[in-house]
Amino acid sequence: MNWFLVTEIVLMVVVGKFLVTEFTGWCCGLKRRVSFSVSMNMTQISEFGLIVMTIGFGSLLWDSELVSAVTVAGLISMVLSTILISSSSKIYKFLSKVWPRLFKYDDRTGEAVSFKNHVVLLGGDRTGRSILSFLKKNGEIVLVVDFNPEIVSRLKKRGEEVIFADVADPDVVELTNMREAKMVISTVKDVDDSLALLTEMKTRSLKVPIIVDAESAQEAAELYQAGASYVIFPHFVSGLHLGLLMRKFEK
Repeated sequence: MNWFLVTEIVLMVVVGKFLVTEFTGWCCGLKRRVSFSVSMNMTQISEFGLIVMTIGFGSLLWDSELVSAVTVAGLISMVLSTILISSSSKIYKFLSKVWPRLFKYDDRTGEAVSFKNHVVLLGGDRTGRSILSFLKKNGEIVLVVDFNPEIVSRLKKRGEEVIFADVADPDVVELTNMREAKMVISTVKDVDDSLALLTEMKTRSLKVPIIVDAESAQEAAELYQAGASYVIFPHFVSGLHLGLLMRKFEK
């Protein structure tokens, strides 16, 4: 096995495809973090590439050494891409500190709010939409933060207070005036983003109660350890609500 050739192929695929996709995303107007995440998903040799390699080998276009090297490089790139994709949030946060000009959280709109005693709702879709409706009915001042431009546009048309920003952006704490908020509720599914927010709040010594979302008991334990006031399980809550409805109809 020619390991030097394998290394060259892996570097060419992982680094090369990342840079090409990143540049393409930038040209298409994608936000920096979105473009970064998309690029991370492209850092591997696809199954189609291996099929083309097999056809070429059958047609005697290249020798067995090259085919073996590409096959091994493909397996290595798949493992590496899985690690990179699952750690993309942490990697981007690290790069934003090392090279802030290249990797920065500049995808936000709006000035810092001057609200006090308000509720900061991170995520305005699905679970967030129901929470927003409940809070508004109870007369709460709610500020929504979302990274989806369609959701932001829809909420603005309804007259809601909303900011287009990334939850992982450390400046969100200042942008939403969390220090003087009554409560922070996060419906964000990415546990790394939630952990980053909790870490930032702890660093700034914020004592505001924060409710976050989790998909598993392990995630909930990590979030509680990081300082979450309460962790919700949407699937468990929906099942509990369904059970209450069934009791109501039985009567």
